[in-house]
Amino acid sequence: MAIATLIANLPPRAKYPVSIAVVARQWTTVPLDEIEGHLMPGFRDFRATFRKVAADLSEAIARIGRLDQQMIDPPEGFEIPDNWSSLKARPGLLQEELQETLPSDAERLLVQLDSAAKVGNFQPLMQEARRLLEAPKATLGALAGDLVTVENRLAGYRIELLASHGISERISALNTLERVKHRQWTPRITFVDLAAEPSLRAARQKVAELRTVLDQTAGELLIGTSTDFDEWLRVVANLEEGQDPDLTDEQANALVTHGFIRRT
Repeated sequence: MAIATLIANLPPRAKYPVSIAVVARQWTTVPLDEIEGHLMPGFRDFRATFRKVAADLSEAIARIGRLDQQMIDPPEGFEIPDNWSSLKARPGLLQEELQETLPSDAERLLVQLDSAAKVGNFQPLMQEARRLLEAPKATLGALAGDLVTVENRLAGYRIELLASHGISERISALNTLERVKHRQWTPRITFVDLAAEPSLRAARQKVAELRTVLDQTAGELLIGTSTDFDEWLRVVANLEEGQDPDLTDEQANALVTHGFIRRT
């Protein structure tokens, strides 16, 4: 009405043309990570923490699966940890907490802090929301530490396997013979290589088979020296320590002839 009266009272030359601008409000979609304010940064932090917890839980489940596979039908000399059954059960309990307990607790917080949120005070809600993930994070941290203990136990068994069969010493002594005969060296093996085996029992079998191969190969190279591989291992150890190899004249002469040792 006021606009119509204003137009009617304008001078004749001013009445034409007359245009009225109308501004239309347009809505645009903004990425969640670009929204600022009191609520969204806290929400993004919570989301990032939740995703980290979920990822750590998935990794823990995978680690347990790998460890369980390694300990199937445990070999002689290895005992499954007493707490292994309880460790395997923890991820399931934590999943239940994240899928059932956490949503219920979140709903409770929304109701409890609804009044403050309605007036734009989201700080109490964000503070309490962060606490919702403290228990799952602590549980995952403790579980990760326990799994490291189990992994170290398996690694220790593999190291002992190699040591008890004298694999490192055997390969080193064999390489000495192979070098003289211009044969390809036998590669060294470590507990890391044994970890690639599907289980500890398979690793034990691999070591036993490897020792047999090493002994047979060295025995073939020592033919004609009157010295077997166990004696050659002793000779190598004595020479490395600067001690007399303690050989008979027949053995010494044969080993010199084959180029395995030198007289000094």
